[in-house]
Amino acid sequence: MVDLLNVNFLPTTLYLGCPPEISKYIKNEAQNLAKSLDPWSSRNADIRLMHVFFMRYRNQLRHFIFFKSFELVRRGILHICSSPQRHGIERFCALVSEITNNSSCLSLHSLDHLLVCLIQLHRLVISSIGRVFNCWKHCEAQFISGHFTKMLLIIVTLLATMRSSLQRTKESLGLIYKNLRAVRDQIPGAVTWLSTDTCLPLHIDVSEGDEGNLDVHAFRRLSEVSLCGSKLAPSSIHTNKISNTLQSLRLPPVSRKTTTPFRAELCKRSTAQNKDKATLAKMLQNTHHTRTEGFDLLASLLRQ
Repeated sequence: MVDLLNVNFLPTTLYLGCPPEISKYIKNEAQNLAKSLDPWSSRNADIRLMHVFFMRYRNQLRHFIFFKSFELVRRGILHICSSPQRHGIERFCALVSEITNNSSCLSLHSLDHLLVCLIQLHRLVISSIGRVFNCWKHCEAQFISGHFTKMLLIIVTLLATMRSSLQRTKESLGLIYKNLRAVRDQIPGAVTWLSTDTCLPLHIDVSEGDEGNLDVHAFRRLSEVSLCGSKLAPSSIHTNKISNTLQSLRLPPVSRKTTTPFRAELCKRSTAQNKDKATLAKMLQNTHHTRTEGFDLLASLLRQ
């Protein structure tokens, strides 16, 4: 399994002769890779705000589920910013930028190390997307209580920005891996640090990445997953058993004419909260694009 390989080491640095077209192509892909990972650093304002916000309220909100899921999101983001996979990618980009001869390129030792780092980092990004989605659901549930509203608004604004950046990074990593994997067979020399039974995939698409991600896999339809864990089409017998069980557990309908004051107040409060969530969703649709111009939701929340 490529996902289980250890990449926390420095591969052998060897330079080989190759066609100028291949050398220029690898340099161009290395530059694109560095640009796609540039937002994930300690200099990012949103990441610094996430860290400061967590350190400020970790003692006060550490027992709440939405804050625990926010902590998992923070850990995933920090792992993307600083991990052995990220260090391996940065080392490869630095070595490629130092090549002055257009007829030289790095050997398969360094290129295969980069490809394995891209695969593992791609899985980390997908896992972080699942954690962001999970944290968003917990924040929506916390909105119903009416407590910590301002903190929740700051968290969901950060989540909206992080999710869009994670989606772009995931697509960039998949495209760059596909391009470099296609060039790998054209590099001279067959000596590499990978074992003979290890095969690098030709591409890392979304469906393949989701297979090893528990956060995304947990939100799939339950009818498409069998009891043993394999993905099978739901049978008619199994579907009938589920429907019969749900019908037996179904509660009798409540008469609309007999409503208690508590139920009326609850319905009124739920309607108001749905309106607030709809307004918040409209405001967050263009949050990432209006960070530098127009209305800035996060800045206005922090000023209050």
